[in-house]
Amino acid sequence: MKRITAIVMMLFVCIDVFCFGTKEQDPCGVMRLCIGGSSTMRWIFERAFDVYKEIDEHAEFHYDFPGSGAGIQGVLCGTYHIAAVSRELYKQEIRYGLCATTIAMDGIMLIVKDSFPVDDITLEQAAAIFTGEISNWSRVGGPDLPIVPVKNKPWSDTDRAFLELVLMRVYGDDARIRCDGIQTMGNRGMMRAVSRNRNSIGYAPLSKLHSLPDECLKALNINGVAFTHENILNRKYPITRPLNMVTVGEPSSEAVLFIDFLRSPAGQHIVDFFWYLPVR
Repeated sequence: MKRITAIVMMLFVCIDVFCFGTKEQDPCGVMRLCIGGSSTMRWIFERAFDVYKEIDEHAEFHYDFPGSGAGIQGVLCGTYHIAAVSRELYKQEIRYGLCATTIAMDGIMLIVKDSFPVDDITLEQAAAIFTGEISNWSRVGGPDLPIVPVKNKPWSDTDRAFLELVLMRVYGDDARIRCDGIQTMGNRGMMRAVSRNRNSIGYAPLSKLHSLPDECLKALNINGVAFTHENILNRKYPITRPLNMVTVGEPSSEAVLFIDFLRSPAGQHIVDFFWYLPVR
């Protein structure tokens, strides 16, 4: 079943972007790049395209954001020149010859109300909370109150990253987020739901760190490590992920131009503007 789903997804991606073409450069020498993948990286690219066109007004870009996995499928079948992937490459993907260039770092924080008397949990405890194995705050040093987990919309990039970086790391590939609790439709809804429920816990990306004081929320330490820019960049904080530009083999000359732009001071300024961490 998984194999059939993967094939269908690949065919969908191929059909969806086929009309754009698979050549980075047309006969007249105009750079044309088709990029697809992570919705997390959408705003970075939309701004980067506009800025890059100030350098080369004839450059043409197309970006779809069906998710990191679909981006991988698209670059493998040749319809995306670059896949935008907001996670590490899997070993199997590396065996397919995929290469990743990191343009930014992101982290996922566990959030509770700032007045709640818990400041630190382990990665294992976090996984147990969201699988349902731990359902009372007293199990993690808090008050005797039921834990109300807040979940993001299914298969968002943040949801998928949290599943992989926390639950699957502890419980394996079959881990799933518990079915009870509160369901939200996006990171903003997640933060609002946690702020309105004293016993709740949720998760949000680094880009929402600046919103914590306004929502009366705080980020928990994980394994004693605080959710800070420094700890994310050096990967000491356990729940981190790179934002990658992925190609089959080494990037083509046209793809290199755009990737180098994203890693230049101008490109890294765009990364910083959207609250991700520059890598240069």
